[in-house]
Amino acid sequence: MSTSMTHGLSCLPEELRTDGSSVFNTLQQLGGSVGVSAVTAVVGAAQAGAVSMEAGTAAGGKMAFMLLTAVIAGAVAANVVAFYAKRRQSGRA
Repeated sequence: MSTSMTHGLSCLPEELRTDGSSVFNTLQQLGGSVGVSAVTAVVGAAQAGAVSMEAGTAAGGKMAFMLLTAVIAGAVAANVVAFYAKRRQSGRA
């Protein structure tokens, strides 16, 4: 994470980097909390609608894995778009 944070904060003026670091860390903690809550909700919903707790946990685990895979794919796509946008912007300057 430190490399991503350093790269992201390099776009900010020097006087705003401490604020940027605080925002980055806050969003990182928030994202972790929301992620855990989403996975818990998915598994809980699958358990509630299942015949047995074991079957519900297995089904919920699969659905949570698919959810997290989709989130990761979206994050990778956003990073690729940001990389090419930054590259294109640097080429113009």
